[in-house]
Amino acid sequence: MLDISDTIVAIASAPGIGARGIVRLSGPDVAHVALPYFYADQPADTQRRSRVPQMQRGSWRLADELPPLPCTICYWPTERSYTRQPTLELHTVACRPLLDRIVIQLTQAGARLAEPGEFTLRSFLAGRLDLTQAEAVLGVIDANDQRDLHAALEQLAGGISQPLHLLMSQLIDVCADIEAGLDFVDEDITFIGTDQVQATLSNARQTLAESLRQLEERGDCDSEQQIVLWGQPNTGKSTLWNYLIGSETAIVSDIAGTTRDYLVASIRISDQQCLLLDTAGLDAELSNPIETKAQKMAARARDHADISLLCLDATRAISAWEREQLQTGQAMLVLANKADAEIEDFRESLDTPVGATNLHMIRVSARTGIGIGDLRQQLAICLERQPNRDGRGVASTALRCRESLREATEAVIAAHELSTHDAGHELIAAEIRNAINGLGQVLGTVYTDDILDRVFQRFCIGK
Repeated sequence: MLDISDTIVAIASAPGIGARGIVRLSGPDVAHVALPYFYADQPADTQRRSRVPQMQRGSWRLADELPPLPCTICYWPTERSYTRQPTLELHTVACRPLLDRIVIQLTQAGARLAEPGEFTLRSFLAGRLDLTQAEAVLGVIDANDQRDLHAALEQLAGGISQPLHLLMSQLIDVCADIEAGLDFVDEDITFIGTDQVQATLSNARQTLAESLRQLEERGDCDSEQQIVLWGQPNTGKSTLWNYLIGSETAIVSDIAGTTRDYLVASIRISDQQCLLLDTAGLDAELSNPIETKAQKMAARARDHADISLLCLDATRAISAWEREQLQTGQAMLVLANKADAEIEDFRESLDTPVGATNLHMIRVSARTGIGIGDLRQQLAICLERQPNRDGRGVASTALRCRESLREATEAVIAAHELSTHDAGHELIAAEIRNAINGLGQVLGTVYTDDILDRVFQRFCIGK
């Protein structure tokens, strides 16, 4: 465990060009370490400055040979800070050499370089955040799109932990009443009735089941939804894939079957980051084992994708295989590719009934850009219709907490069964304590150094 009595320092702003650079300090000696180098434009009242959080403009003295550096400090002199320790943030120009020099200066004055996630770890240890909220901080930093960000912010606000904190409090009260009754078993005193115990346990079971469902859904879903291009060979899938990702990555050829393995690239549709897959052409007539394997991989990618785009070649009539795919309705969207050279035979083949489908067809051309805007718009609509991930928490919380929630659920079920069959109150209390322990591991009221290492080692320095 890290020593929380040290004063720690780190660069808190992201690397690269930005509007400002931030150096953050926290610990009992912040005032002694940092304030001697800061000169306020308008010095604050000394007594007020000692207790009240403040923001002041001024300059920072780096060294005698360098001019003062314009800056603003945000200073929390008491426990009213993120870490519940004296904390100071220095906001200045976003110049990495200058920020590095400030950090070196502060370490020479007595601060220690912060470890990854140490600021948030101190916040957790001080009780400002529980463990699920601490993980939500990392979720905000790592969010790929608005949905990930919203889920992390909901968790940071207590969307997961608040119901579990309330449930834990209820279970503690019930357990205390049951154990109090054990102390007065020979007296005619009833601390809690069987009906009340069973009602609390039934409610606990429902709350745990809902929390577990949310975390399992979040843990099983990828942060980036998958969009797959599929269809017969030589329908222009690779050309379209290159156009959408903005790079000539896929090999394009008039020879059918050029793509063997599927290609993956990240693209942004509306406000969401997605994975776009270009797959090998699918065909019923296979000529060699390599093509067979490539088509199996393509079919598997199509079946597991969130959105599937069936590509048709508008320069020829649709084939019997394509007609069969349209009838099965496996595609979410149908693309009439090479629309700039569309022929009458293609239009006529579509006029022939292909089964009861309500598929949306978009005419596109990667060569001229025809229909690309419409395609992106339809993809955005399809993404919005995907199962909502909001409120399901960040994936790291799901991975860490699922087993503890399962153990708590099993303990609650066991306690309910024991209560139903009029088992001994000491057995019921023991199972409820097991459930409380499982909830404590989720919320961080029960933890080990190993658990904290797994949570905070993923953080970056300065957070």
